[in-house]
Amino acid sequence: MAPPHAIGNNGPMYCPSCGSESSGAFCTVCGTALEGRRTGSPQNLSGWWRRVGATLTDNAVLIVPSSVVLWLVSLVAGSLVGVLAGFAVQGFYQVFMLASPRGQTLGNRLVATRVCDQSTGGTITRRQAVWRWGFVAAYSAIALANNPIASSIVMMIVVVDVLFPLANPLKQTLHDRVAGTLVVMRHG
Repeated sequence: MAPPHAIGNNGPMYCPSCGSESSGAFCTVCGTALEGRRTGSPQNLSGWWRRVGATLTDNAVLIVPSSVVLWLVSLVAGSLVGVLAGFAVQGFYQVFMLASPRGQTLGNRLVATRVCDQSTGGTITRRQAVWRWGFVAAYSAIALANNPIASSIVMMIVVVDVLFPLANPLKQTLHDRVAGTLVVMRHG
C-alpha cells in the first residue's frame, strides 16, 4: 500500500465533512473516514475498555425491551419462541443501528466509538451488521442447549471473542473479523 502522502494527488487531503486538512484514514477533527484510505491506524482504533463500556451500555438498554418481548411471546407461543423473539429484538437493534450512516449503537455513542468497514472506513452494510451480530447470537443460542459440553465450548468462544482485541493488531473481536469491521474512535 502506498504511504498516505502518495495517495490521491500527492497534495494535502481535506475532510469532505468539515474541511480540515488530514493525512490519516480518518479526519483528526471530526472522525470522518477519508476516501481512498485504508483504516486501522493505531491512533484511531478503539481501546478495549471503550468497547466493554459500549457493550455494557447496549446490554443495559436492551434488557427491558428484550425481556418484555420474551415474556409476552412466551405467554402466547412458549418459552423457546419467546427467547428467539428476544434475540430478534437485539438483532434488530444491532443491525439497524450499526448499518445506519453513523455506525453507532447507543453504547457506541456514549463512549465515542463507531463501527466501520475494515477496508473502506465507511458505513458497514446490513449484511456485515447481520454477520457481526449473528456470530454472537450463534454462540449465545448454543448456550441455550442446556448441555454442559456445549456450555463449556460457548464459554471458551466468549472468552476468546472478548479478549481477542487485546492481541489483535487491529483490536478486532472474532465477530469483527467475521464481518470485516473495525471499531474506531468517533470524534466530534
